[in-house]
Amino acid sequence: IVCLGLFVGRLLSGEADRVALDSELHHARAIIALGVEPHLDGTPLADGLSATELQRMVASAEQLRKSGQVLKLRLRDTDGFVVFDAERPGDPKGSVADRHAIEALEQGAVVERTVLGADQADGGHVEGIPAIEVYLPIIVEGSSDPIGVLEVYAPYAPVAAARNQSMNRTLGTLVWGLSIVW
Repeated sequence: IVCLGLFVGRLLSGEADRVALDSELHHARAIIALGVEPHLDGTPLADGLSATELQRMVASAEQLRKSGQVLKLRLRDTDGFVVFDAERPGDPKGSVADRHAIEALEQGAVVERTVLGADQADGGHVEGIPAIEVYLPIIVEGSSDPIGVLEVYAPYAPVAAARNQSMNRTLGTLVWGLSIVW
């Protein structure tokens, strides 16, 4: 019974982690639909942002960051180079192509748990604010080809709190049920 409880608990923990990552993927899709795509003119991001696009993206990214929903937001071209960085809108760090951006173009999305600053472009730090990073192709309405990739980091703390609360309830129920069977 104890082994069964441990097995089911581990299985549920993995499922809770998957649900958390899926939730952030949906959140990133909403960011593209509401906070990115309407501000772009549909040309490939490799051409750079126009002055109007830059102004609109700065305002949108600032709103998202102030709301606490987003820790970091970048737009990358289809080669993985940064063309917009909300932290440095006029001076993006574009010298390093990101493999996750390329993977997102090939696979449809990349979603991982990480820490803020772990990317090579940010110094590759191993300690930082826990986050969920999402790379998602940007495909404008009326096209089937991506014009670039959204790179967004959402805080992990709210996700972790909800996950832990759900896990505690589920595991409590599991322990209670298994103790009755025992």
